[in-house]
Amino acid sequence: DSKFSTTVTSHTFSNGQGVVTFESSFTSIPEEAFEEVANLQSIILSSNVTTIEYEAFYGCENLASVVAPNVTTIGRGAFSFSENLSSVVAPNVTTIGEEAFYKCEKLSSVVATNVTTVGTRAFARCGSFSNHLTLNCPNLTTIGSSAFWNCYLTTFDFSNVTTIGDKAFYYAFIEDLTITFDLSNVTTIGDYAFEHIGYGHITKLILPVPPVSWGNSIFREVSIEEIYFNSTAIPAEYVNAFDGAENKEYTSVFIPAGAREEVVWFWETIFGFNGGNIHTVL
Repeated sequence: DSKFSTTVTSHTFSNGQGVVTFESSFTSIPEEAFEEVANLQSIILSSNVTTIEYEAFYGCENLASVVAPNVTTIGRGAFSFSENLSSVVAPNVTTIGEEAFYKCEKLSSVVATNVTTVGTRAFARCGSFSNHLTLNCPNLTTIGSSAFWNCYLTTFDFSNVTTIGDKAFYYAFIEDLTITFDLSNVTTIGDYAFEHIGYGHITKLILPVPPVSWGNSIFREVSIEEIYFNSTAIPAEYVNAFDGAENKEYTSVFIPAGAREEVVWFWETIFGFNGGNIHTVL
C-alpha cells in the first residue's frame, strides 16, 4: 500500500473480477507496484489513472489483458516480460515509453489511437511467427530506436510518421507483404532503420521530398520493387540510404517527367545502369 501513498480499504470480486478499492484516489500506478505478481490476469484501470510508471507491471507472467481508458503515459518497462499479455486498450495514451512492452511475445492487439511517440525498444521482440501484432496507432509521429526490432506485425501505417530512429524496424517481420511504405512525411530516419524488414522485401516505397535527414544503409538487406520520388531535385540526402540494399538492378524508380538528365543519372548511379529501371512518368 505504501507505494500508492494510501491504503487498501477492500478487495472483493464483482462479475468474476477482483476489485481493489483504495482509501483515496490516485492518478498514477507507481514504479514496480505489481512487479512479477503471478496471479494477476487482467486489469481495468479506473478513469482517474493517467500514468503507469516504471516497471509497474513488469514480468506479470499471467497477465492477459489491459484496459486503461484515460492513461496518457506508459512508462519504461511498464509491461515488459509479461509473456502472456495479448490485448491492450489505451485510447488516450500519447506516449509509450522505452521497453514498455519488451518481449511480450503473445501481444496481438494494441489500441492506442492517440499515441504520438513510441520509445526505444518499446515493442521489440513482440509477437511471433504464429502471432502477429496488430497496432491501431493512426496518429503515431515519432518512433524510437529499435522500437520494433524483431517484432512480428500484421501491417503498419506510416502515414503520419515524421521521425524514425536507428534500427527502428531492424529485422521486423510484416505479414502483409503488399503494403506501401509511404514515407512521404518522414523527415528524419536513423541508420539501418529498415534492415531486413518484411522478410527482406518491400513492394512499394514512397520517398519524401528533401530537405530531409536520412542515415546510412537504411534499407540494408532489403529488395525494393518500386520507388516513387515526386521531385525533379537531386536528393543528395539519399546517397547512402540504399547502401547494402539487395537486387538494386531490378528496382524501378519513378520520377517526374521532364526531370533533368543529371537527376536521372543520380538515380542510375544508385540502382544500376541497366537502362530500363529509371522511369520519368510521374
